Amino acid sequence: EADLSRPYAQHPWVYACVSTIARAASSVPARLNRMLSNGELEDQPQSAMAQLLGMPNPLQSQRKFFRQIAVSQMLYGETFVLLLRRMPDGRLGPVEAVNGKGMAASIPMPDELWPVRGDLVDAIIDPQSKLPSGWRFQSGKGYIEYPAHAVVQIAEVNPYNPLRGLGPMQAAYRTAAKDFVIDRYDEALLQNGGSPGGVLSVDGPLTDADQRAIREAWQEAHGRPEQHRKTAVLPQGTQYTEIGMSPQAMEHEKLREWDRQTILSIFGVPPVVLGLETLNYATAREQNRIFWETTVLPYLDFAP
Repeated sequence: EADLSRPYAQHPWVYACVSTIARAASSVPARLNRMLSNGELEDQPQSAMAQLLGMPNPLQSQRKFFRQIAVSQMLYGETFVLLLRRMPDGRLGPVEAVNGKGMAASIPMPDELWPVRGDLVDAIIDPQSKLPSGWRFQSGKGYIEYPAHAVVQIAEVNPYNPLRGLGPMQAAYRTAAKDFVIDRYDEALLQNGGSPGGVLSVDGPLTDADQRAIREAWQEAHGRPEQHRKTAVLPQGTQYTEIGMSPQAMEHEKLREWDRQTILSIFGVPPVVLGLETLNYATAREQNRIFWETTVLPYLDFAP
């Protein structure tokens, strides 16, 4: 793939950071509490909402549901949760408003909850309130619109658009894209036998047939990885001049190390959490504590 269009699948450090945060966050079980008249909280493990969160939809357990939300938050900065009811004919549809309208409407208990990543959703803005009156979801067959009361938006802070979220991946994209290009360059270099490419030149004029013959002979003898570093035999008067720069000359190792550190810092994942450093037990434990206190817990406190 020529471009970094799916960073979670294409870039190893993006995947490592996002999946690590999502696994950690989803490992914390959800608990529902009801506030009593004296201000204390009472656990409600058997309530209808607790039962719904235990199995939000037929395809996702509670942990998988919250893991998908975390992945969406890290990559896109927002997640939209569809609140659906089972119709008499068996079809699923959005919950209906009981009182009020828009995001402030009262609704009945949903039967299923389905998370959708933020890049698949567009807002339908009310011309009077300038707030979303609904959301337009992209699907394989076009677009589906849901009223605002049937959708819960979980959005990270976005100073450029208060109606939408902004996640770490948006900040890390340029660095990840640059590192992706370096990785593709190194891969192409390996496929080219470890050579950045060069020019074959001869003294005197050449016909088109002569040019093709020399080029094909060079490619056949030295253009494959298994032919790397074999001795080249060139026709008399032929010179090979290497063009381009090697990874060492371009300091790819330093560039990729810098990109990795930048990506990890943006997502808030210490190196030891990803197994990148061999440290003593005390330092490893401290970095794990920092990861939970500065990355996971603030996310869990904010996400609801």
